[in-house]
Amino acid sequence: MTQRADIDPERSIRERIAHDLRYFRERNDLSQTDLGDRIGAVKQYVSGIERADPRFNLQEGHAKAADELWGLPGHFLRLVRAVRERSEEDWYAEHLPLEAKAEELFLAQLGMLPGLLQTEDYARAVMLKATGPASLDQGLAERIERQRILARPDPPLVFVLLDEAALRRVVGGREVMIGQLGRLVELSRLPNFSIRVVPFSVGWHPGVTSSFKIMQVKGRRHAYSESTGGGRLTSRPDEVRHFELRFRQTGEEALNRDDSRLLLSSVAEGF
Repeated sequence: MTQRADIDPERSIRERIAHDLRYFRERNDLSQTDLGDRIGAVKQYVSGIERADPRFNLQEGHAKAADELWGLPGHFLRLVRAVRERSEEDWYAEHLPLEAKAEELFLAQLGMLPGLLQTEDYARAVMLKATGPASLDQGLAERIERQRILARPDPPLVFVLLDEAALRRVVGGREVMIGQLGRLVELSRLPNFSIRVVPFSVGWHPGVTSSFKIMQVKGRRHAYSESTGGGRLTSRPDEVRHFELRFRQTGEEALNRDDSRLLLSSVAEGF
């Protein structure tokens, strides 16, 4: 079997699935099309899984079919379920390449401002509280690197929904907040940006349960959600549609772009 050199089954569960699926397929002299026919999938899906492409996730039904096909006692099914239970750090790292390549970004944020939009001073204050000084320099460098997506020759379309609480929560002190809110006002004037705020007067809204982002890459959408139980990345169309609905419903409660910009400026002046 000729395995791709960049697939390391010890590095992640996704790469273990990629490695093992190809191993059993080739050992049984099946093409990707043949395997797709046997488990009820298409060649592109099988190919994506064998490349460990984060846009393609082995589904439980296909995992069970592969186990039955090769007489494996729940091997692929256990791996698929392990992916769902893995740590927030794994999901976070996996969503970053999608974010970097996105043509469109939809950001819904609650108590803090999105990392992509943070000034260096705001990000420093957040990281000092969250992780302490030991990893501060590395964390700041990584955040600045992520923000380079906004300076691409073909920058993404960015649609942002913020809860008013994120604007008024003091992070790093008065000067830091003035600089950060000024940055948001500047971004809101760019033609590829839409920043809208859900005001306190709305009360409860669909976006208050968790922060999340939707990333569109090559016409396909992926969603990354944050919660107290840990972050999670999904490319399943039904799950992505759930986040699209929440974004749309939250947007219905938000101020328009001009009124949101006025609120941003007003809050900054209040500091």
